[in-house]
Amino acid sequence: MRCLTLTFLVFFAVVKPLTVDAQTFPSKPVKIIVPFAAGGLTDSLSRSVGELLSTQIGQPVLVDNRPGAAGHIAAELVAKGPADGYQIVLLGSGHAGGAVYSSDPIRYDLLKDFTTIGMLGFSPSLLIARKSLNIHNFAELVSAAKAKPGQLSFAGVQNYTGEYLESMAGIDLNLILYRGAAQATNDLLGERVDLMVGTVSDMLQLMQSGKFNAIALNSPQRVPQLPGIAPVAETIPGYRGGQWYGLFVPSRTPAPVVVKLRAALERAVKSDGYPNTMAKLSMLSPERNVEQFELEVKGTLESYQNAKKLGKP
Repeated sequence: MRCLTLTFLVFFAVVKPLTVDAQTFPSKPVKIIVPFAAGGLTDSLSRSVGELLSTQIGQPVLVDNRPGAAGHIAAELVAKGPADGYQIVLLGSGHAGGAVYSSDPIRYDLLKDFTTIGMLGFSPSLLIARKSLNIHNFAELVSAAKAKPGQLSFAGVQNYTGEYLESMAGIDLNLILYRGAAQATNDLLGERVDLMVGTVSDMLQLMQSGKFNAIALNSPQRVPQLPGIAPVAETIPGYRGGQWYGLFVPSRTPAPVVVKLRAALERAVKSDGYPNTMAKLSMLSPERNVEQFELEVKGTLESYQNAKKLGKP
């Protein structure tokens, strides 16, 4: 009997603080860990979301930029860090691609180590090609690549973008990796490479030079700026490109805290100011609830895993 009493007291001592914390959450500022440097899309998105989220939870929401290792440093930091709701991480579909295709060890599990708070939005990307190639859509690109295996050059910053495209389309490209988008852009403008994928806004700026054609969208739907350009998924069912973004906490976070954060984020992304945020960043508003977004995360990871198994044609 005494043993049972002691066991109960130990359990109560461990569980009670978590319950109390959940009841009073949040009682201090909340931090969003951003996997990339200040000044980019993810930084702007996090700061805009942070302001709206702060209004909903009644506490400041701070942004902490932790760049490095293609975003994996920040993800691991939060996955292994305090699970009290005060440290949230912004993750994107690039974390799924990186987890599958990275040559370096990834010390976290995207599905097991995180609990989803909610989707922030989707950033479509656009595939463009040198106009002199006379390629106007994705089907023509596939035909050209199959006619000249390994000859069409693809400028990329992350290897998974090109490798995923190759596997899903059954083509062989000459993948050229760059340390940053600026270098890739310079070579594309100099017509030293044939193809590149980037955000719609960035690629449209490049197209103003008159040197490129828009080939295909990496997006779940067509975008207003390019109504005549079809998503790759219309040619290859199940293709998942572009970038979704969402907020996540460690999977060990108490359920009541998760519920509070989810409710606050849902109100934030449904607020009147959020569509303006999406428009400024050339993003699509989140249309998936938490459960649907969890399926999207899982589906993205599985799609990359299946493509990796296929390898090059």
